[in-house]
Amino acid sequence: MKKFILTVIAVLLNICTPLYGADKYVDTANGNDRASGDKSSPWRSIALSLRRVKPGDTVYVLPADAPIAMNIDIVNIFGTSEKPLTLDGMNNLFIGVRPLKAEEWQQTAPGLFRKKLRTSPAMIWRYFMVFDGKINRMGRFTKARGAAAFRDPASLAPGEWTITDPEPENHKTHEFVCFVKLPENSSPEDLCRWSEPFICDGGVQMRERNAHIRVRNIIVKYFWNDGFNIHGDARNIIFENIAAIGCGDDGVSAHETADVTFRNVVSIGNSTGFGHVNKKSVHENFYLSGNLGCDIFMMSRTEMILKNIFVFGDSAEGFKISGQRGNVDISNLLYVKRNSGAGFQIAPLPGTGISFTDCQISGFSTSPADGITLAEKEILTEKINLFREKLFSGFGGRLEKALE
Repeated sequence: MKKFILTVIAVLLNICTPLYGADKYVDTANGNDRASGDKSSPWRSIALSLRRVKPGDTVYVLPADAPIAMNIDIVNIFGTSEKPLTLDGMNNLFIGVRPLKAEEWQQTAPGLFRKKLRTSPAMIWRYFMVFDGKINRMGRFTKARGAAAFRDPASLAPGEWTITDPEPENHKTHEFVCFVKLPENSSPEDLCRWSEPFICDGGVQMRERNAHIRVRNIIVKYFWNDGFNIHGDARNIIFENIAAIGCGDDGVSAHETADVTFRNVVSIGNSTGFGHVNKKSVHENFYLSGNLGCDIFMMSRTEMILKNIFVFGDSAEGFKISGQRGNVDISNLLYVKRNSGAGFQIAPLPGTGISFTDCQISGFSTSPADGITLAEKEILTEKINLFREKLFSGFGGRLEKALE
């Protein structure tokens, strides 16, 4: 009997006690991929570390002294439902731009430099440059009307850029020409004041098949496409405590059959706050401001859940649900319209169910749907700012620094 009781206790303890995996570490500047991956002997490559660890393990990216100029590419990585695999960025800032290399540019006039750029026309719409540390979109953004056309190179002032297309009828990948303008007395060495985006699909991108993964505590800035871009068959994926700043398209974007949860998300200064065309997404605790094309854009196939979404509506198009097939449940959305041209557009396909619960907006003359009430701008602004402060506190001061 005693042996039986001890056996039962052991089984119960095994059921009730979580089975924690190992902690592994990456140092993107000083790590060594031949090391053990322990904290005192970290790896260097994030992608390699994800392939080496087991379900239940956590990979920590040790805090870096400077922004990390790389993206995180997650391809065919699998945890299990009982033992998800976790990537913890430890609130590091990943940036998607690198300084221009003088040897790649040709001077064509005083202060005017050119370089060939091979890419697709679709990516050209997302292009931007960074001058003296500040993004310069030249009035261009995605998913909205009113984006500026490319300028004639001869019309540029110092600190401006443009792109020309020698083959405008070619809608496939081909060579474009990028121009940047510095003061007329500048030399090629002065091009280091500029940075350009390197080609990738996102600050954190998922491709092909991934399942049972947690991604948390990551800030991304200035990526050519999306801040967080999820493609392929992505199942039981959770993104938590993440921020996207100044990206060429969406702050957060999910596609295809992705089934993703986003929790505690900041999206500032992107073309779109977040935009999805995917199977299922759950959103909880979002702060959006300064986004340019759309604040929220959804055109998905099944189910969307949004809860505690706090928005300063600065974009050209505003809030847009278009071509939705499936159910959308939105609760506690606070939206302050700050761009006079923005709308609150709800145009789903027939048979789609869209519900709003306890949602408040300001800046509109009428409510666009049941469950949405009009409120004073000052009241909503105060609530959003309080929420912003609470959400920012989860990044340990690094988000404020990234926004400088």
